[in-house]
Amino acid sequence: MKLKINKNFIYFVFLSLSGVLICLLIFGGQQFRINNINQDLNKKITENLNQKMFILEQEDRLDRISHNFASGGGKIKRTFPSSEEGQIVQLNDFFSFDRHHFIYESSGNDENFFLNTDIIDNLEILKDSYKLFINAQSISNFQITQYDTNGHRLSFEGIALINFDFNTNDNPEIFEEFKSEEVEHAMFKVELIDGGIGGASAGDSIEITLMPNSVDAPLLFKVFGDNEIFSGKLDVAEITINNPTR
Repeated sequence: MKLKINKNFIYFVFLSLSGVLICLLIFGGQQFRINNINQDLNKKITENLNQKMFILEQEDRLDRISHNFASGGGKIKRTFPSSEEGQIVQLNDFFSFDRHHFIYESSGNDENFFLNTDIIDNLEILKDSYKLFINAQSISNFQITQYDTNGHRLSFEGIALINFDFNTNDNPEIFEEFKSEEVEHAMFKVELIDGGIGGASAGDSIEITLMPNSVDAPLLFKVFGDNEIFSGKLDVAEITINNPTR
């Protein structure tokens, strides 16, 4: 028995398959095109981001160059009364600064000396035990003014991490309770003078003011109170402050 197949049915199936195939081809083509467009778009987005990052980096570098018109560093000599009558002990401190950093270090007492502050008189610091390190975490109010016909004055302030330690035989238990392994924090202010060409011999100077409080810097506050000025004679040092309006 022969199976009769309707020609119309065959024609319908053929057209249906052709239609499906055409749709698949169109869909595949569109998908391929969309994928290419997405790839191009992602590539352009990446290029755009890279260009923006490059521009931001260049702007940051330009800002650092344009505004870094003051810098310097060197040694400061500070003298204190020795525990031996009539003698003095000299500390050779170090500092370094520019628009983006400030550090100050004081250490290396090779003899016992007496420390006098607004809070404590004649606190005897034992040999090789005095350590003070100031590391600025922020710098603000970076201001330059005319000092005289030859030089300029710079002032700035901020918040610093401070390592401070010493040993004493004068009621050491009073200070031990304030000592900890945690770094202390305090506000600070710096004033520098560029006296002209010649560094220290031309009248360059530095004055550092620490403003600790009893919560963030208990040991500093116990020894110095809420305000202490550090200054001395510049030894091997150079402070350069340029007029930013030039």
